Amino acid sequence: MEGRILNTAILSVLFSILQCGQPYYERPNVRVVTVEPSKVRPFDAVKAQWTANFTLPDPLFKESDSNLSPFLSPPDLGLIRVSATLYGEEMIDAWVRKTCREESLSYTQAYEQYENKHHPEDQFRIELKLQSHFSEHSLEPELWTIYLEDDQDVMYEPLSVQKGEIVVKEKEICAPHSNFPIRIRQISRTIDLYFPRVTFFGKRLLSQQTKYLRLVFSYQKKPMGDAKWVFGD
Repeated sequence: MEGRILNTAILSVLFSILQCGQPYYERPNVRVVTVEPSKVRPFDAVKAQWTANFTLPDPLFKESDSNLSPFLSPPDLGLIRVSATLYGEEMIDAWVRKTCREESLSYTQAYEQYENKHHPEDQFRIELKLQSHFSEHSLEPELWTIYLEDDQDVMYEPLSVQKGEIVVKEKEICAPHSNFPIRIRQISRTIDLYFPRVTFFGKRLLSQQTKYLRLVFSYQKKPMGDAKWVFGD
């Protein structure tokens, strides 16, 4: 009897641990980063560190809008996948070094190329890559209220938003619950958000004093998903 109780207790503890999941900083939508550039690393490694991934429920999606049976619809049909990359000093440096190699430019030339397009001295950008299987309209930034929140819960809207072209590709996948192949549309778009390096109140949003920045997607005043960068030493 005592052994059975002990086994039950152990299983309960293990179940609780599994339910807790991974620490918050290992969740896809939370990245732990540093403001200052670290040692030189490959571009892909730097980008992975500064990119947070999350999903949004598509507010335009209704099951009745789908041409596919629920049994044949991909499970993420009503979701929008978002990758958000914050271009701080380390990301800019990695991009410049990558461009130097690919286009045989000097560091100064490659930096000027970035500077002419993104104005990094007074702004920093967050590059969004959005993907949907449902509707092109779901990838319009005007559909959402998008803002940045600092560690004092102050919200900042983008200074500007630059929209890339919508790209639509046909993709074949296996239907859920069967091996029956179905064709779906893969809709994607890149969007650049630009935020001030120094706010109206004279605060630097990216500095050694920054604890975290949180990018929020809200729909009809309701937060639907976010990306968070936690700054360490």
